[in-house]
Amino acid sequence: MTRALELRNVQPMAPVAMPSLRLFASIPPEFAAHAVTDTGCLPLIAPGEVAVVTDQPLLYPESGGWYLVEQSAGTTFYGREKRVRSIDVVYSKNGSDGEVRWWAKSPGQRRRGVVEMSDGPLELKYMTEKILGRVVGIHAPDRVSANPPDDELRAILKYEPDWLRPYNDAMSGRQK
Repeated sequence: MTRALELRNVQPMAPVAMPSLRLFASIPPEFAAHAVTDTGCLPLIAPGEVAVVTDQPLLYPESGGWYLVEQSAGTTFYGREKRVRSIDVVYSKNGSDGEVRWWAKSPGQRRRGVVEMSDGPLELKYMTEKILGRVVGIHAPDRVSANPPDDELRAILKYEPDWLRPYNDAMSGRQK
């Protein structure tokens, strides 16, 4: 008698923290749009919706943040490099050598029977090269009539992760 192989989640993972996303009536300058085509961002962003992303390449990540990440999918038969963009949650862990390493994975909830992949471990400089911007909202002109106020948009663009603030303060001579 043969037994069917049963896949179990032996090591449960902590659920991905859901960011608070703003609703946008239009895409403001210094922001970009990304069409979501799969279920990887559910329940926050559904397939067919458009994510609003800061247009800030080489952005320093925050562990647990949602980012638009560009991956290289190898060279095609014609010699062109295929690039794939997706919304990923970026997180960090300390490596065995004590250095911080970064991973990127789909932010959606884990589903039974689905193999989930992540990209990593990566050094900070390689992760920042992959990041095109931070996911900050959903383009929903049918649900809202105006964008967030300009001062809020400026604050979104000036945002920096907590781990980076002490370094930036020291470099600029700012005191807390």
